[in-house]
Amino acid sequence: MRQYVELHGRRRTIGEWYLPRTGGYRMPGGGDVVQSSPAMGKGFGDVQDYFHSTFPDMLIEDLLGFQSKHKKEFTVHPLLPEDEWDYFYLGDLRYHDHEVDILWKKDWDESKPGNQSKLIVWIDGKRAAESSKLTRALQVPLP
Repeated sequence: MRQYVELHGRRRTIGEWYLPRTGGYRMPGGGDVVQSSPAMGKGFGDVQDYFHSTFPDMLIEDLLGFQSKHKKEFTVHPLLPEDEWDYFYLGDLRYHDHEVDILWKKDWDESKPGNQSKLIVWIDGKRAAESSKLTRALQVPLP
């Protein structure tokens, strides 16, 4: 995931399929492209400007753990280890005509000792669910 994020961040040079073994990519028309080619990413609309459509899906659904369902609920089950990130926020997520905000934070009040870690979910601006464990699946019903 870190390699994939790096490709969408500073370098942003990937095509349709990233090839991690070679550091290159494969374009939709076929053929592998090696990143070190001098002509790569020279003009607007070239491979450098390509934003892979599955990147937001991997970030939202896999890493941050938002898992939709075909009913009036969803699950939040991040893949992040609790000791890796101090916080994350996923907001303005529209789901079944509701606004969803998800926040994980390690220490909510730095002046207080002890572990205050919490994953909190708001729906339409109201607190809907919370968990002290980031790695445990949190089922969230919609109002």
